[in-house]
Amino acid sequence: MNIQGNEVQVLISREVYNVLPDEVVEEQYRSLMTQLHGEASSAVPLQLPARLVSDSEIIVFLLYGRRIVSTAQASLATTFPRAHVYINNVVTLASHHRMGFASEVLRSLQVAALDRWAETYEQFRFELSNSPKKDNAGFYARMGFRPRTKESGDETVVWVLDV
Repeated sequence: MNIQGNEVQVLISREVYNVLPDEVVEEQYRSLMTQLHGEASSAVPLQLPARLVSDSEIIVFLLYGRRIVSTAQASLATTFPRAHVYINNVVTLASHHRMGFASEVLRSLQVAALDRWAETYEQFRFELSNSPKKDNAGFYARMGFRPRTKESGDETVVWVLDV
């Protein structure tokens, strides 16, 4: 993929370090996480190198030239009777919206998850949560996701406990 002379690369987990220095990866990834989660997230350690070698996590980076412009994360939860792959931290730089990067990074994340986990787990489900105030439910619907409420016949509530 080539847009306006800049090469687009999709890199899976540690592959990003073959293209960009460690500190640049950290800085650019942090910038995306701050855009997604706000300034409060800057106080949270990224622990990116450890997460990029985890057997239960995949992070996909989409580079436009030498800039990480989009990323997404998948985390495997091996809950009985079916494994679940939770998709988190899907974000594209605001300056690069509507260029197809989010679709590409999400498709690449799904392929990477299938490549890594489909042989071990006969069936699994991709799941994600999304805030309605982000007004991007249509994007996820176009990518093939559906609200889980249609399965239960009632509104599904996600319960949380902060510790």
